[in-house]
Amino acid sequence: MYRYNTDNSRNKEDIRKYKEMNQKVLTVLEYNKIIDMLVAKATSPLGREKAGKLKPMDDIKEIRAAQAETRDALSRLFRRTISPLQPIRTCIDHFVLFR
Repeated sequence: MYRYNTDNSRNKEDIRKYKEMNQKVLTVLEYNKIIDMLVAKATSPLGREKAGKLKPMDDIKEIRAAQAETRDALSRLFRRTISPLQPIRTCIDHFVLFR
């Protein structure tokens, strides 16, 4: 990812154009529709919440970490070593209340 030096007014204009271009790409790719389909497939309230907040990543370390998490989760699901996550939001809310 190209990093900008925001001290320069020329670079601020580049950043504005870059953000504008990214928004156009997301619109053309109908990113919101993709997210809506993902939310519809989520089986838990927490999953729907997280899916609805997803944004494209541009940091390679974050991308690789997210891919590793997905790989691990899929591996566990395919081995059937975890149960459905339906009640996890309730557990989290309970924990926060009594923390």
